[in-house]
Order: sequence, then C-alpha cells, then structure tokens
Amino acid sequence: ASAKRFSLHSVDIILAREGTPEASSAPPNRARERLLTFTLEPRIAAPGEKVTFTARFRLPDDGIRYSSGCYTPNRIFRVDEFQMRPVGKHDSETGTRTFQATLEVPRRPREEWAVFRLWLDRDGRYQEVELPRRRDLLLQIAQTPEERAAAQVASHAFDLEQAGQLADALKHYRRAAEALPEHASLWARIGHLSLRLNQPAESIAAFEKLIEADPNHPETTTSHYAMALLAAGETQRALDALSEVEKKSARRGQLPREFLLAMARAHLARSDLQTADRYYARAVKSGRVPNEVAQQFHLERARAAVKEMPENPDARAGLARALFDLGRYEEAAAAYRQALRLDPAQAWGHLDLAICLTAAGKDRDALPHYRLAVELAPENLEACLALAECHRRLGKFPPALEAYRKVAAAPARRYDYRVQHGLALALLATDQEAPAMEALARAVTLGRSKGRLLGTRLPTGIGMLSLTPKRVAIDAFEHPEMALDHALLNSLRDLQRAPDSAPALFQAGAALIELGVAQKGLEMLERALEHGFAPPDAQYARAMAYLRLERRADARDLLERLARENPGHRRAWLALARLHFDAGNSPAGKACLLRAQADQMGDR
Repeated sequence: ASAKRFSLHSVDIILAREGTPEASSAPPNRARERLLTFTLEPRIAAPGEKVTFTARFRLPDDGIRYSSGCYTPNRIFRVDEFQMRPVGKHDSETGTRTFQATLEVPRRPREEWAVFRLWLDRDGRYQEVELPRRRDLLLQIAQTPEERAAAQVASHAFDLEQAGQLADALKHYRRAAEALPEHASLWARIGHLSLRLNQPAESIAAFEKLIEADPNHPETTTSHYAMALLAAGETQRALDALSEVEKKSARRGQLPREFLLAMARAHLARSDLQTADRYYARAVKSGRVPNEVAQQFHLERARAAVKEMPENPDARAGLARALFDLGRYEEAAAAYRQALRLDPAQAWGHLDLAICLTAAGKDRDALPHYRLAVELAPENLEACLALAECHRRLGKFPPALEAYRKVAAAPARRYDYRVQHGLALALLATDQEAPAMEALARAVTLGRSKGRLLGTRLPTGIGMLSLTPKRVAIDAFEHPEMALDHALLNSLRDLQRAPDSAPALFQAGAALIELGVAQKGLEMLERALEHGFAPPDAQYARAMAYLRLERRADARDLLERLARENPGHRRAWLALARLHFDAGNSPAGKACLLRAQADQMGDR
C-alpha cells in the first residue's frame, strides 16, 4: 500500500503480530517513573565488609533531574540517610537509569541489623516520587557461624514480611530469637509484627525484651515500647516511660526522630495538641519523616482535635481530609457529612464531600453536593469546574458545556488545561466540531511538556562544539488524557482533509471512548469498521464503549469472546474482573484478576 494513503498519529505505536498478547494496544501514556529493581549485596555482611545498594528505575528522558538514596531508622552506619550516585548514562531507548552506593560496615557496628527504605526525588530534595512496587531491604551483621545461620532465618522472615505473610514471618523471627536472644533487632521485629497483627500484649512483652537486650539506646527502644503501650490503651504508662528516658538522656537537644514521634503521639492520645505539635515539628527538623508516618500522625492529630472540640466543623473537616489522604473515602465522607451538619452553608464543605464521593466512585451521589457548592458560592470557579467534570463523567454533556463555558470565560482559568480539555469534549459530544477543535488545540498546547534548556551548540567549521546546554523539545505529556487529546486532534484534522479515512475514524473513535464521549466515539468506530478497518483491539474499544453506555451484557459478551480468542489480552481480563466484581460475583472476578496478573508476570 502507498505510504501516503493512510496517516496515523499516536504517542505510542506498538507493532506486533496479530493474535499475540502484544497486539493489545497499550494505553497512550505510561507511568512517569517506575522502579525496576532494588538490591543489596551481600545481605548478610561481616564488620569491615563493603555492601552495595543498587536501584534501577525506568525514568522519562524529559529534562527532569532525579536523585535517589536510602534512609533507615537503624544505626549500623553513622548516617541515617545517604544518596546513591548515577551509574552510567540514561538509556534513551528503554528509559533505564541505575543508581548505586557502596558503604563499608563499621568495624564495631552499633547494631546488627538495619532496614533500608528507598527514595526517589524529582527536581529537588524531598519532592518524593511514589513508588508502588517499592520494598525495603534488610542488612544483617554476622560474625560467627551461629549468627549467620540465625541471620538466614531472619532474612527469610523479612522476605515473608515484605510479601505480606505476617503470621509466618513472626514464627521465623521467633525461631531466630530463640537461637540469638541477645540480638535486639529480632525482638524489635517481633514487637512490630505483633503490633501489626493486633497483638499488643505480645508486642509489649517483645519490646521489654528489646530494652533488656539493648540497654545502650534507651531513646530508641523505649519509643517502640511506648507505641505498643499506646496501642494497648495505656497512654499514661507510655508517657511516663518516655518522660523518664527524656529526663535521663544526655542528648535532650538531639533526641532520635522515632523518640520525638512517639512523644508526639503520646501527647496526642492525651489531647494535648500544642505539645504534640511541638514534638512533631522537632521530628521533622531532624530528618525525613516517611509519608505513611506523617499521614498517620495527621490522622491521630485530627481525631484528637475532634475529641477536644466535637462541635467544631473545622475539626470535623480536618479529620475528613486526613482520612481522604489515606484513601479511606467512606470514612472521610462520613466525617464531611458531620461537618456539614454543624455548618450546612459551607460551600467548600459540600465541594470536599463531593470530591470524596467521586474518589469513591459515586459520582451520582456527589452531583447534588457539587450543585449545592455552586449555588452557595456562584463565584467559586473550582466548584463550577468540578460540577462540569461530574456532569461530563455522567454523560450529561449539555449542562457540562454550560458550566465549562462559565469557567472558560474567566480570565484566571482561560489557560487551565482541565477547562480546555473538558470544554472540547463537551463541544464534541454536542456536535460542535469547529469550536471543539479550537479548544482541543489549546488543551494540547497547554498539556505539552517542553524539554528543558540543556545546552547550546557552536559551529566550528569541522563540526559542532557543545559549550553550554542545548535546548531539547519533545512531545511529552504528564497525564494520559493529554496524550489522548493529542491523538484525537490529529485524527480530527485528518478527517477534515479526508472525511472517510478509516484509520482516522478509528483513532478518533477510540480516543473519544477512552475520554468518556462514548456514544460519539462508538459511532466513529462503527464507521471505521464499515470501511473494513479492524485493528486487533477494535472489539476491546467497542466493549469499553458499551461499558460507558451501561450496556453491560453486550460488553461482557464481547470481552469474553475476546479473552477466548486472545487469552493474553490482559486489559480484557481486567475489564471482565471489574464487571464480575460490580455484579457481586467475587470468585469470577478474582479468577479474571489472577489471569490478568499471570499474563503481566509472563510479559516481564
């Protein structure tokens, strides 16, 4: 066929043989950062031996500067945080980047055990990137054959713990502790795991053993002991233990971060918010506080505030925000409703409740609260935009278009990607193609991420001499919707030149379906199929349109046929799993989910 006959524009193009698992088209944009491996060699070392930490990531090559390292609450090394150095150059084809650090174990290590948490920062210190597949690493120090044998058991227990098999991990830790009862780190793990398994009495006993085994670091050991006491409801006993250690400590101005956090949480349990805040601020100043620890502290603080001021709507809203940050949307919605009961005329309260319900997948329940927020504060453009987006997600495009136009008319939001993106889709859904393409072009311009100033080049007569960084401009998009906008706009432009172009019809239809304009997308998809253009994923795109149009039976039939014909179609299995779960058929949903996960592992 002529190379000029068809024109396809896509951010990602995948070539594969028909009928293979790879023939399922990938989403138009992948995650920005991904952890590939995080290793430590050796995992059991002797004093004076060198150990190497290696982390491999898949990172975008778009000018962003990354740094990576580890932090630990333990004290094998003199520092509790260190940075790894980049190794080699960034692989532009695979996006792979390796960071590495080699440290020497001290001749006289202060502990025989350390757990290391990996971090990746983007463009500056403490702008930490979320790493969903991250797992911690354990380094153990062993000198004698008996210590090495027990360390092997503890290493296996740690792997079980990382895999979520907590009860089995606890059994192996106890085996190791029986062999080496003088090793404080083993009692620490037993105490922490018992706490996670809701066994506070066993945790308290283990931390008492920890204090006996490690009398030289009372600040750290007592902080763990106090957390177990707090979990058992013995607040005063925990505070007394911490206060006694604080009085005796020769380093009162430099107390460990874990001790300061334990003091903060103990004062929270007594509803002493000012003292708790003071200790927490000192903990933050002493170094990096893991996100999950910070979120848990904020939740406990919010609960203490509600306990002290139960009729204060701001305290209730603060608790709701803390729950929302932890992804506990149902509990957050309940807290927002309690806040609104105390102050029903609060526009932001209705907006926050609506956002919470949307996050829980309940747009229909959220819609009345979006409307109330706009009625209470018509000038609130954020509420108006959220209302427009809710209407669009529910397929109610005329009221969505009205709200989008109101927001787009405000100079402050004219150059907002969300506004132009939603406006374009609402216009397309209501068959206003010309203004829709104008809005879509603005959205693509706003969404495109330009490369950074990396250097300039000087011609020398015999070649190019790089003196300072050169400018690199690339088409890169931060969110998948931006990439879909780009593909959709190019397809619509192709259709202006050739209205019956089957590839352009398919590309535009598939993008519209993915973006939620299912009816119009399905019409364009059907036109492409009528012209005989049927890529391998055409039936999957049609099934997604049926799902968005609530034609669940038709979608299930298509997906089941697609899964039979192409068993490696991971996204079809995932969609089937969602259908089964929504219908209350958990066994079938789990089976489809396991099949999708098996295909993913096979691809790796």
